[in-house]
Amino acid sequence: MIFLKITGGLGNQMFQFATAYALAKKNNTNIGIDLSEISSKKHKQNFTYRNFQLDKTFNISNFELIPSFAYDFIVGNQLKDKLKRFFVKGDFFYEKSLEFDNSLFQINNKNTYIEGYFQSEKYFIEFEKEIKKQFTFKQKTNLKTQNLSNFLSNKQTLAIHIRRGDYVNNKAINSTHGTCPVEYYQKALSYFDLNKHHLCFFSDDINWVKKTFTSIIELKSITFVDWNSGEDAWQDMYLMSLCKNFIIANSSFSWWGAWLSKHTNKKIIAPKQWFNNKTKNLQTKDLIPSSWIKI
Repeated sequence: MIFLKITGGLGNQMFQFATAYALAKKNNTNIGIDLSEISSKKHKQNFTYRNFQLDKTFNISNFELIPSFAYDFIVGNQLKDKLKRFFVKGDFFYEKSLEFDNSLFQINNKNTYIEGYFQSEKYFIEFEKEIKKQFTFKQKTNLKTQNLSNFLSNKQTLAIHIRRGDYVNNKAINSTHGTCPVEYYQKALSYFDLNKHHLCFFSDDINWVKKTFTSIIELKSITFVDWNSGEDAWQDMYLMSLCKNFIIANSSFSWWGAWLSKHTNKKIIAPKQWFNNKTKNLQTKDLIPSSWIKI
């Protein structure tokens, strides 16, 4: 079994699961999901805790939830852990940086514990069709989302995501991630003929977005998606995935919204500066697919 430690929000969980899925396929085994990190509720200044959302949001398969002691079984230093590891031959992979690390796929041990963010499609692009099938939305949408999804299917659409929330309100998180400036969105919008697009704005601070962007693109065809929050937040990603073109934030949430879009000629604008932290930002060369435009 490929043991996977889950951490972060929905977008991060998707990167982690997609990578574990690819590794499990290569080793002809299943995935064991360890929720000890997000269920521990330990306070970290630069981390916002989320619930496990994958199984409620998507039709994922080939997995089971495992006890938290799986981590000790693979990497623990107690004698009982070492003995178990000796007989079962468990292995461990810890992501050393945010860059793609092909050595993960040199592992051919069916009992491997993996830990990391794995934020690159290079980890799972070989199984692209299967991953997109795994990430089929399974919940029913609310009426507003359903009405907009019907509208979007007949329009030339541009999804624009603005991530704020804890990126703004938490100083420690802000120092790591930062937010994309308004200038980034202004430049990104110039890549599109706005008169030929219906613009859909998505954000966790939609009131700020309305005040900030209405004057920039007034009189255009616009929807501010302001009804999905809390347990319904996944519906924003669902609506994004129906759009044809994208301006994403430095957010794994909108990364996946764009990646899941089935439009073959989609244009995706992404920020060059993904992190405020310079060291982390230097590690993002594998994060944005080569067909996307970085500005």
